[in-house]
Amino acid sequence: MKRLLILLTLLLPLAALSAAPVPIMRTLFTDVTGTVPGAEMLTHKAELFRQRTGIALYILVVPSMNEASLLRDGKRMLARATANQPEMTGSVTIVIATQKPQVLLVGSYQAAQQLPDHILRLMVENQTLAYFHRGLMFQGVNTALDVLEAALTNQPTPPLRWYPPPEQNGPDSVAGNSFGFMAWACAWIAFMMLFNYTSRFRYAMKFTLAMTIGNIGWQAFCLWLANRAVSVANISLGWALMTGVATFFAVWLWTRKRHSADNP
Repeated sequence: MKRLLILLTLLLPLAALSAAPVPIMRTLFTDVTGTVPGAEMLTHKAELFRQRTGIALYILVVPSMNEASLLRDGKRMLARATANQPEMTGSVTIVIATQKPQVLLVGSYQAAQQLPDHILRLMVENQTLAYFHRGLMFQGVNTALDVLEAALTNQPTPPLRWYPPPEQNGPDSVAGNSFGFMAWACAWIAFMMLFNYTSRFRYAMKFTLAMTIGNIGWQAFCLWLANRAVSVANISLGWALMTGVATFFAVWLWTRKRHSADNP
């Protein structure tokens, strides 16, 4: 029994050392996982957050978190980081875990609406965890900053806003749609003028329309089987149109002219 107590006493320091260390935050945005794009944009948004609220904001993205370690060491790190910023009314760090999506708020601050930390955390999680579970990290981090700023400044929760990742063209980009409407309209007019409404053209168009609608229906069916939900944004219109175009040319090239339809 005595040996067991001695062994446990020796193992206690090792257990403390085995806790996941808190990464050093050298900038306003620190991502040790490399999964969140747009570091410069998020850093700029953290700067704007600081200017509007007077609270120094830090964003930390980690694979997993040890809440006890973060709560113990995080506030000490924040105190050192803001020691030379007396104009700040406090500091806060948003910690985001990626492996098992989780959000933690660490800090001390004075705000227009002084809410308990667990209430603020719940407000942020309710608006962001769905994005993190789907891998929309850039969207989730931006939404977290919007919700936190509104809560600290005693403003209503802002409406949902789409933040496209930096590699996308803009907020109007639609996932899976690689054909612009005007380009498709011009191609349609060109085909109509080229084939001049021939019966062979109409015959091919029947199969084209059927295959395009069938492809969209098949995608919706697969999405429903996978997620028990169907979203129009997740249906690839590009694939459906490519299937329709391929069907059109296949039918056009592999069928003879239907003279009987022109000369009944």
